[in-house]
Amino acid sequence: MKYPEHVVVNLGTAGSEKSWVIPANAKKLTIQNREGDTTILYYFVSNANGGGPGQDGNYFTLQAGSAKTFDALFDGGETLYLQAVTNSNRNIEIEYAL
Repeated sequence: MKYPEHVVVNLGTAGSEKSWVIPANAKKLTIQNREGDTTILYYFVSNANGGGPGQDGNYFTLQAGSAKTFDALFDGGETLYLQAVTNSNRNIEIEYAL
C-alpha cells in the first residue's frame, strides 16, 4: 500500500452538495470532519439526502470532530458526495491509500 494521500474539500455553501471522485484502486478511505460547529452528511448517490438537511434520505452523518474509515477496494468511478448541514465554508479532510 502506498503512503496515504491527503485532500481537503471545501463545502462552500451549507445545504449544497459537493462531489469528490474516489481515485481508482484506493484501498482505504478516511473522511474527517475537523470543524467544531457543523454536522456533515456523506453519501454515495447524488442527492441522496432527500432534498435538504433534516429530511429523510440515504445519507450518513459525520458529527463535528469525528472521522469515518472505509477499508475497501474502490475499483474506480465511485463518487463521494458531501454536504455541510448548517454552516458554509467548512472543510472536510480526506485521506486515501493506493
